[in-house]
Amino acid sequence: MQIRLWKSNGVSFHPKAYLFQDREQECLFIGSFNLSKSALNQGVEWNLSVSNDQQVFAEALDQFLTTFYADQTISLNKETLKDYKEKYKEYHQKNPNLAKTWSKMEELGLMLPTQKDEPPFQEVIKNRMVPGTFIL
Repeated sequence: MQIRLWKSNGVSFHPKAYLFQDREQECLFIGSFNLSKSALNQGVEWNLSVSNDQQVFAEALDQFLTTFYADQTISLNKETLKDYKEKYKEYHQKNPNLAKTWSKMEELGLMLPTQKDEPPFQEVIKNRMVPGTFIL
């Protein structure tokens, strides 16, 4: 097994895809889901599943390998992990309230503008998934 780190240089890097392959089947999932008990049992997750489409799977695998071995990636080992931890610590010492600031900015960005007389939107839609199923 090989693990690589993507050096984003401040650019968002958040692909969500899973590729599964065995002798009988190829399956590609693309979407927001996590492979966790919460996500699979009760989370609200949006995904696309493509099974046994060799062309689509081959294109996804090619894109994964291109990204995995891109110049922006480095192998994860003791030295690179140590360097990452040091840079992380240094950055967060210089920016101690960064997560809090980001959260506030994201919250403001997600708010919908409302009229003064209009009550804020409060309806919540819950989606309960059957274990082992995905929203497609």
